[in-house]
Amino acid sequence: MSPTSEAELLALAHTLRNHLLVVQGNASLIQLHPGDPLEVAELARDIDEASRRANALVSRLQRAAKRSVDQPNAQAPLDEG
Repeated sequence: MSPTSEAELLALAHTLRNHLLVVQGNASLIQLHPGDPLEVAELARDIDEASRRANALVSRLQRAAKRSVDQPNAQAPLDEG
């Protein structure tokens, strides 16, 4: 694995962790404020958005891994959205 692809993987892992922290944090806040429907709805929207972004990152990783398996000597770019 080249240094560039290692750096890209680390950056993606960091971004994925950030999205998961949004999900975890908002889920905790919902547990603290279950009787506030407006707050719960806003936090739920944030969870939904963060999970969609995390899913998109996982899809990018899967495509890059597939290209890597199909063409082991080619560096699979991760910057495709």
